[in-house]
Amino acid sequence: ELISSRTKSAIQQLKRDNPGIKLGSNNENNAKALKVSRQKQASNAIQYAESIRSDVEESIRIGMSSRRKIALFLNNCEIPTSRGNKWSAKSVHNLLKLLEINP
Repeated sequence: ELISSRTKSAIQQLKRDNPGIKLGSNNENNAKALKVSRQKQASNAIQYAESIRSDVEESIRIGMSSRRKIALFLNNCEIPTSRGNKWSAKSVHNLLKLLEINP
């Protein structure tokens, strides 16, 4: 209840200090910005996936047919995910889906 009252108080203060401000995600501009952001993120993911396609195909060619083994191969080659993380079976699954590869 304490958090609720502090939150309500902060929102009221924000509205007093900024007349006409629209809060929340129902704002039309927020929805448009979110859509553009998601499109850019999807485009970047596809572009990155294509840039490492040959590495993925090589891992499959040498017998790494499971998602876990492909993740291990990419991690051993020090190829990060598009966000700079290590590969997991799930991230490889998403990558294979983007590249339309079915090992």
